[in-house]
Amino acid sequence: MLGPIALSVFFESLSGLLQAGLPIQQCLSLMAEDAPEHGLEGQLAALSDHLLASHYLHIAMEELGTFPGYAVSMVKIGEFSGKLNPSVLSSPPIMKQKASATPK
Repeated sequence: MLGPIALSVFFESLSGLLQAGLPIQQCLSLMAEDAPEHGLEGQLAALSDHLLASHYLHIAMEELGTFPGYAVSMVKIGEFSGKLNPSVLSSPPIMKQKASATPK
């Protein structure tokens, strides 16, 4: 399961690329190039594969099994409402709050 810091990095990167107008598949590819420094390379490659099969990011995230339920639900709401980018943009503060509440 991805921890709060990795989730924060994931959502911050995804939101920036979505805001630039890139399709989700391209976002994941670009993020995977940066992933080794954040330890997300394998997860992003697998997520990209699942996305190609399912066509929905939330389904791909759920099938992968490394994203917590609240993150999958947040993306699902964003996809079905047609407002994925605002949904993702609001995610990093939530992830940071969870990260600061996580005992070290």
